Amino acid sequence: MPALTSMSTWATHNGCSGSYTNSEFSSDQGDNTATLYDYSAGCPPGVLVEHYAVNGGKHNAGGAKIDGARIDPLDFVARVEAGGTPGPPNPPPSPPAPSPTPPDSCINDASWRGKFSDDHTCGYVAQKPTIRCSWESSDNVSANVACVAACDPNCATSPGPSSAPSTAPCSNVESFTFLVGKKNKEVGCSWIKNGKRRGRFCTKPAVSASCP
Repeated sequence: MPALTSMSTWATHNGCSGSYTNSEFSSDQGDNTATLYDYSAGCPPGVLVEHYAVNGGKHNAGGAKIDGARIDPLDFVARVEAGGTPGPPNPPPSPPAPSPTPPDSCINDASWRGKFSDDHTCGYVAQKPTIRCSWESSDNVSANVACVAACDPNCATSPGPSSAPSTAPCSNVESFTFLVGKKNKEVGCSWIKNGKRRGRFCTKPAVSASCP
């Protein structure tokens, strides 16, 4: 006897009308779909008749999951004993989505300066955040912490106030010098305009920060 015919006969035997409603769900077996046939609406009070069909399932479908929750026969027994109404198993709760940074916290620290120049404000960091947000102040405060509007990607759509750069974009710090060679020659940013020198010296944090 086909399963649906058997269920209809069983429903009639228990005093039900034999009519049913059906609902569709996902499953981890068969063709990944399942159908709930619910005869309970036409049954006497306290009588529950329902049938889960795991479409395309085999004899091991009794251990299938419906909408991510495993079928629990004891749940059905508990509902019958409590005289409750039938219903599909509750799916597992979805993990909470990460909270975006509140707009009120997207504010740069106007007093922050990079350790190599007072010109290196949060506004200066914002010009090249992928490179400059790792910079630190003289007291080791990272731009990632102090320059939230410049460095936090969640602030991109609602940026907070930012300190305006006090120098033109990508300008060198004219007062910056460093020593090179065996004779410790003192040179400035203009000395490394040569392509080979840039490749060698611009990898140094102090030079990169002061001679952008």
